[in-house]
Amino acid sequence: MCKITVLAVSGAFVLAASTSALAGAKSVAEFLLKTCLAAMDDLSNVEAMAREGNWTPKPLPSFVTPNRFQKSHSRWDVALADDRFSVQVWINQFGQQDYNICFVNFLSNDVDRSETVDREELLTFIAASVQLTPVSETKFAKTNMRSEVYELKNNRITSDRAKSVRLLITSQSDAKVDMVGIMENLRFPPVPAPAAPSGRDK
Repeated sequence: MCKITVLAVSGAFVLAASTSALAGAKSVAEFLLKTCLAAMDDLSNVEAMAREGNWTPKPLPSFVTPNRFQKSHSRWDVALADDRFSVQVWINQFGQQDYNICFVNFLSNDVDRSETVDREELLTFIAASVQLTPVSETKFAKTNMRSEVYELKNNRITSDRAKSVRLLITSQSDAKVDMVGIMENLRFPPVPAPAAPSGRDK
């Protein structure tokens, strides 16, 4: 699979796309990177954004059930010009390690289908600011959903970082983006090899 940089939008495609759709994809990309890259450093950065921007705190969705691996789960609705976003941040804790997670939903998609965000347009705008390397892709036949994971790097996220950072994007069969997020990649600690026997059986 080639690097995401091959997803450059052709001139004909840009002309064919509506101005509002491209503007929506661009605003989602900019908001995602500004918000979720800051969350990778520290979730308190997003909490500060919420206070300064008067974001509206929201309860967690009914399908989110607390568990012993999650902590510091927060959610807000955000209104910026004509766009509305839902932001969720939380920490997953495994093996005494914390992994920051940040997801953004484009709420305008739920209100007006003419303002949907196209996955290729969104990926193109994201790839203009950061380096994306494909990791995996899964398609779900029953729900017509598509889930993609990319390794993410830029001048703030280098290869020597202790925990790698990934982009996850889910979309429908019509290429409408449902949600997009950035997370620290979970790495389970290696399982120690069994100890060698101390001597022969007698």
